[in-house]
Amino acid sequence: MKKKFSLLLACLLMFSFCLPSMVRAEKDVENTISLPAALIKGHTYDLQIADGKLNVNGESCESTFVAEGTQAVIAYTDAEGNAIASYTLPVIDSKDSADHCAYFYDPSGAVAKVENENDITLSFSKDCTVSFLSKLNPEDLAMYFAVVEEKGNFDEVRFTLTDAEDASRSLTFTVNMAAQTVYLGNNKAQLEDLYDVVQLRYKNASKRLMLGNDKTLFSCQKDDDNDDFTGFSAGVYLTVQTEGVKGASALRLTRLGNHPLGHKDSSSPDMTEPTLKFISSVPSTMYMNDVFEFPSYEVYDVYSPVVESSVTVEAPDGTVYTEAFTVSQYGKYKLTSTAKDGCGNQSKTVKMIFVNDDIAPEMTVSAMEKTSYKVGDKVKIPAYTVSDNLGAYNVDVILFLPNAEIRLLTHDATGEITYCLTDSALYNAGFIADNSSFKAEQTGKYTIRYVAYDDQYNRVVQELTFHVQ
Repeated sequence: MKKKFSLLLACLLMFSFCLPSMVRAEKDVENTISLPAALIKGHTYDLQIADGKLNVNGESCESTFVAEGTQAVIAYTDAEGNAIASYTLPVIDSKDSADHCAYFYDPSGAVAKVENENDITLSFSKDCTVSFLSKLNPEDLAMYFAVVEEKGNFDEVRFTLTDAEDASRSLTFTVNMAAQTVYLGNNKAQLEDLYDVVQLRYKNASKRLMLGNDKTLFSCQKDDDNDDFTGFSAGVYLTVQTEGVKGASALRLTRLGNHPLGHKDSSSPDMTEPTLKFISSVPSTMYMNDVFEFPSYEVYDVYSPVVESSVTVEAPDGTVYTEAFTVSQYGKYKLTSTAKDGCGNQSKTVKMIFVNDDIAPEMTVSAMEKTSYKVGDKVKIPAYTVSDNLGAYNVDVILFLPNAEIRLLTHDATGEITYCLTDSALYNAGFIADNSSFKAEQTGKYTIRYVAYDDQYNRVVQELTFHVQ
């Protein structure tokens, strides 16, 4: 599984604290560490650091560990063993993904969380910050919410997306209750009734905030630090923050990512499959002798731990590859990606990669018997030989007359020849001679063109000319 939190140097002094939301370094720090606000018991975490070392709960760790107990002390040192940073993160028990409210982490304990049939409701009477603990897929991130009737006693609610590999990269969408408007920096857009479900969707490829699937609210050009925003590098963490709370208030969250919230489907703690996102590009076309490098990817699941994931490529002859290989066959290669979570939900996607023939046929054309004729002479069409690397080929022999008329003489489909030059429905009797000849009827310059091409329309062309007096 290629899930990772990229953990880079953040500061020079060791510090240890319990994170209330997202770890965020100052803007002028070159690299930042990004961690969730808390860990989920039983989930596997891959915490990597460039040119440094990782220690979890007092023991050296290459990168991967399973969260257990009630807290995890995560310490980073540089290659020489000098302390960089230390974090003490709570470990939250989700009861094997059954307690969905546990994923909404509130360090203050002031937020009441209730799972209803079609939502999870957050109730609060003072300003609060709630962090969702699973890393989410930013490619099409749904954040559906509604304000509970008669409990909109607050000024703003903020949805902050923070890059899981760089805590200095974030976007905050602020919803103003009075204006029913969403803001990102200087951008703003009007929303619909906040007491009905508002369907906010963030699309990472286009860096757009959408209302539903088809209405663009605005494009995200600057991040929260007013730096140019180029999109999130991988997954994101979500925090929900309220401000200006004046009394009993509540928000209903109805969907996150690809997962509807609530206990409507009660037969399993999790009824939704994981999603797999390629981090590196996957080509749609390749060529013979290219080296196919398997793309890196991340797998996301809103509730359950991901227990299996794979990417395979099946060649045209049925050979299955799981690591880099050299393209040696023409045709369609099938790239299949699968992911499975701890509740047995499985996703599968298939992408076709085409390896097209880019080699033209080889053709040799004989010389003409002579290059000067008289009107009424029989002109013999020079013979040719042709071959193609894949076997199948086509050859059209075309005659250009002095008056600019074009006549197809023969069509050759891998040895099956259609003789058009003897077809009386096409050409007059004064032109027709036999399968390999025609009669010259006009004075001037004639051109015989040979066009050989394969199924991919790779072609080679040769021409012969002669004159008729």
